[in-house]
Amino acid sequence: NIPVVSYFLLRGKCHFCKRPISNRYVLAELTTGFLSYLSFSTFGVTPTGVAVFAFCASIVVISFIDFAYY
Repeated sequence: NIPVVSYFLLRGKCHFCKRPISNRYVLAELTTGFLSYLSFSTFGVTPTGVAVFAFCASIVVISFIDFAYY
């Protein structure tokens, strides 16, 4: 994941304003990447695999929004 690599290369700070970037963005990227690996390794690049990945990605988004706003 390019966002995760750039997060570590920039030491968790914005390139322009040098303000810290929240760890939750990295966690969301890693979680989505792991779930995409699981869904495509289990179902392959098939319509079922794409549907499972889309469901998992939407659950990640909904979960992080829920954690942020309760």
